[in-house]
Amino acid sequence: MLKRGILIAILISLVLVVSSCGFIGVCTKESKLCQDGTDVGRVGINCEFEECPEIQVCQKSSDCNEGYECVKFPTQDTPICSLCGIYDYCPVQCESHDCEITESDPIKVICT
Repeated sequence: MLKRGILIAILISLVLVVSSCGFIGVCTKESKLCQDGTDVGRVGINCEFEECPEIQVCQKSSDCNEGYECVKFPTQDTPICSLCGIYDYCPVQCESHDCEITESDPIKVICT
């Protein structure tokens, strides 16, 4: 009888500990492509997408962080620091995912 009482007490303790910790879920592994070419995943108990990084405006590539290029997209008034300038495609700004990338600074993207 004592063993049964101890077992019930342990089970109740475990239930209380787990319920006080909150829900620990697993989010899907999909990602959202941000305007600067980076991608973010789902986080938190609601599995919402992380915030995209703040857009950095530039005049030339030396204004951007390492790995980024200064890119002028046809849908924007000013160039931004983007990862898209280093790829052969521009999934962020061109609906067709096809574009021409000029060799200039800032890089100019023309959707085709």
